[in-house]
Amino acid sequence: IMGEFFAQTTEGDGNYKMAKWLIEEGAEPIVEPVSTWIEYLIYEKFLETKERAFKDRVKALKIIYLIKLLHLYFRGVYNLYRFALGNKPDPLKSQRKLAEYAQDYYNVRLSGGEGHMEVGKHIYMVKHRKAHMVISVKPFGCMPSTQSDGVQSKVIEDLGGSIFVSVETSGDAETNVKSRILMKLYEAKLKAFEEYERAKEELKVKDEDVEKAIMKNPTLKKASLKLPAKYISTSANALLLVK
Repeated sequence: IMGEFFAQTTEGDGNYKMAKWLIEEGAEPIVEPVSTWIEYLIYEKFLETKERAFKDRVKALKIIYLIKLLHLYFRGVYNLYRFALGNKPDPLKSQRKLAEYAQDYYNVRLSGGEGHMEVGKHIYMVKHRKAHMVISVKPFGCMPSTQSDGVQSKVIEDLGGSIFVSVETSGDAETNVKSRILMKLYEAKLKAFEEYERAKEELKVKDEDVEKAIMKNPTLKKASLKLPAKYISTSANALLLVK
């Protein structure tokens, strides 16, 4: 789930309780951490300072140095909490990498909202095999998101096989939003099922082997279990611990 900062992170009516609803529909949603937004602000300040360095190079170097220190500290704190949680949360995406992915489609210096990150995240999720489907959620009339949506059709065409849906939240659109998502979610479920069956075939694992492994090793039931990341879906990756 990505999109406008508040709409993607809230757990209430701001996005029609999107994450909870997707779970009820049989999906496993990934919600972007607030830390990504903070890193985006740090990266934007870095670019701004770098572009205006000609005015006062010494001052600009000092600011860039402080920005890099802040970034290192912030990453360190985030990774400390990741370690405390058994490295279950994914590491933060590189803002430089997101900008590189997006720059052919969206000017990274157009600030406001999520800016180029919506385009960059979409490409990142597909290229790094992080999700079967990407949902972009934003409030009605969010200009930066509307601009990024304008290039998503080209991104989908270039990526090939991406399942992407963009929705807007307004007072009367919940039914329309969820019906649009359900159509794409059906496609994503088919891809996940195909991946699971392919994983079973590649690993030579049968359903009864999974049941036996769970009976023998109860830790496989723990939600905090860190899984290998060969496949996209959790179920397919879990098979790697069964073989």
